[in-house]
Amino acid sequence: MSKKYVYLFSEGNATMRELLGGKGANLAEMTNIGLPVPQGFTITTEACTQYYKDDHQINADIEAEIMQYVEKLEEMTGKKIIMKQKVDAALLGGFTVQIGDQLIDGSVARQLQTLKARIMQKD
Repeated sequence: MSKKYVYLFSEGNATMRELLGGKGANLAEMTNIGLPVPQGFTITTEACTQYYKDDHQINADIEAEIMQYVEKLEEMTGKKIIMKQKVDAALLGGFTVQIGDQLIDGSVARQLQTLKARIMQKD
């Protein structure tokens, strides 16, 4: 069996932090305990490592698995999902996701801005 690179939130748990990353493991755990988390999936840290080994390219096997999970998510939600991906050279690390007009910013730069704001509030 080939390596699994994508997990639905319902397939993971908190003990999978190394594989799913902190956010992925936490989303899985929140799903498992019944919190109202929207359906979704996590692409593993191993997929990220493979991306770097493949000279910053998503290989065909990982791409195919991601698309299988997009189809699963479409079946679960009853909605059509259109995924577009691009590499932003200005992004230090993490990710940003745009859904319609909503922007979800999980970038390192955004996390540092949030940390700075919290530190400044304490002064």
